[in-house]
Amino acid sequence: MNSLSAPREALLACVLLICAFGTPAQASTSSQTTPQATLTAFYHWYLEELAKNRDPLTNDRAKIEGYVSKGLIREIDKIIKSPDGLEEDYFISAQDYMKDWSSHIVVSDVQIKGKTASAIVTLGATKESTWRLALNLINEGDGWKISKVNAGHA
Repeated sequence: MNSLSAPREALLACVLLICAFGTPAQASTSSQTTPQATLTAFYHWYLEELAKNRDPLTNDRAKIEGYVSKGLIREIDKIIKSPDGLEEDYFISAQDYMKDWSSHIVVSDVQIKGKTASAIVTLGATKESTWRLALNLINEGDGWKISKVNAGHA
């Protein structure tokens, strides 16, 4: 046996494991098998990114694509490039966020009808910080993806 066959065998084993189980990044977004799991994971990540002064739409496009439908991404890109641009953050329907939103995310009133779903996301822990959003999702590719966000009522 030559000295190069052991590293090749180890490399082949690693490649086979990755093909069989996927990468950790794939698992984090594609394992969102319910609308509730998708929305909870998305808003926790998204709000944490905002708290770090990062723009999730531009800084982590691959992660956004794991949670948001292709059609909605195209729509947001079109709005951003328009003369008026986005007047508020699309995913929170507001210009700013409250500090307790990322740690207080409640998904309720989930209704699934075939490949579409709707839900209410309530952010915040106090009467002053509570913010509600009405969302639509579609089952696209590897799981549930956000297809529309509307401001709800507090």
